[in-house]
Amino acid sequence: EDETNPNWHRYSLEKHVGAENPPTFLFHTSADGGVPVQNSTYLGTALANAGFKLITEADVNAEYNRLYKGAK
Repeated sequence: EDETNPNWHRYSLEKHVGAENPPTFLFHTSADGGVPVQNSTYLGTALANAGFKLITEADVNAEYNRLYKGAK
């Protein structure tokens, strides 16, 4: 977060969450060098604070998988 950047608020998705947001699927990789993983956490928290229900793999009888760089 760089609040000194004039575009910070404009491009921070978590600052634009409201009742009109559709269901949202968050997916992020730690190898993403352009956007910090923390940004997905900010968005998820903003959605939860706006009343959106967080659905986890336990809710949909799925499993969690972690892929590592170089995985085949």
